Amino acid sequence: MRTKNMQSFFRIFLAAILGIIIGLTFSFEDSYLLKKNESKKYSSLRDEVWDKVHQKYINEIDHENKSENIDQIINNLDKYSEYIDEFEYENVVLGAKGLYRGIGLKIDQTHNIITNVYSGSPAEEFGIMKGDKIVKINDQFIDDNSKINLRDLITNSKNDTTITISRGSIRDDLIFKIQKRNFLLPSTVSKVVDSYYCYLKIDTFNNRTKFEISSTIKNNCNSNSEIQGFVIDVRDNPGGTLEAAIDVSDLFLKKGIIVSAKGRDNEVIFVRTASENDILYGLPIALIINKNSASAAEIFAGALQDNKRAILVGDSSTYGKGSIQEVVPLSNGGALILTTAKYFRPSGDPISDIGIKPDIKISYKKMQDLNLNKTEIFNKDAYLLNAITLLKNRKNFF
Repeated sequence: MRTKNMQSFFRIFLAAILGIIIGLTFSFEDSYLLKKNESKKYSSLRDEVWDKVHQKYINEIDHENKSENIDQIINNLDKYSEYIDEFEYENVVLGAKGLYRGIGLKIDQTHNIITNVYSGSPAEEFGIMKGDKIVKINDQFIDDNSKINLRDLITNSKNDTTITISRGSIRDDLIFKIQKRNFLLPSTVSKVVDSYYCYLKIDTFNNRTKFEISSTIKNNCNSNSEIQGFVIDVRDNPGGTLEAAIDVSDLFLKKGIIVSAKGRDNEVIFVRTASENDILYGLPIALIINKNSASAAEIFAGALQDNKRAILVGDSSTYGKGSIQEVVPLSNGGALILTTAKYFRPSGDPISDIGIKPDIKISYKKMQDLNLNKTEIFNKDAYLLNAITLLKNRKNFF
């Protein structure tokens, strides 16, 4: 959050420098009036930010601590609360709808390798391929020693991004000039594994996730009447919207509490329960988690674990982000992301800074128990293999 604030500051700083250069032909009086108007706009925005924080933030803010500086107001809040500009706000709104604005690449930033090209994205249309190595973005050369955030370089390009890549045995580098646009980013993928088990990967929770899961189960899994269990994978899932997490949890539960939330002064805001609609009709579920499963993914994992609907498999507890953020639009086109509540598992236990422990913790030794050598452990998904073994044995199921 603080990094974003610093980036915003430098964007404002650079804009100010450009304003000085462009404004050299202004008279002193014109320049003074311009600064005065900008100062009024800033003061108005600061007051608006303060009012929103005072009204909505989970902890009551003392008026005596009111700051003259927007950054200071935000810095006094928790680490999940922040100010976002108009561009970032647009991306938040798009993300909740399952849309993404960009070129559609997933990059291994350690080796500058493209690890995925999203279906339907501009990058796919231009012919960029998985395995391509990025050597230049716009005018910035990239090598293995670069400490540059490639995602930021692409994100900060206004419209067009020029990417130079090397590909396998092709002698000359390939250059692509790609225009950003909105495209649909699926939040789930699925496949049948080991003939009798359906694997479902949930990458994020957005307004489309529930419908994607329903469709993929119907089309990819239910067509096989011999399916004996499901592996659901929320590793590296950073979360998403609260409503999506509740809706997806409800798909797999016949009864029980899904999640509850408490706001300012520990007041209970809501308790959400299942609606007696298990899309899998009781088939066993193994749910894979890791330390990067966060927020909405933790709501989902907690709901299935506490209601004894799934066995959780992983090498560590989840991230431990147990707070709810509300996106509050501002008059300047930007927005505040404010922590307004904390959520609790069906058991009543908190998630903040604790996370959710796996029922079956998979260590390196347990991976070896699957008769995999070291190379195979890294080439195959030992967590998935463990989950399937659990489903086959069904010893640890309720």
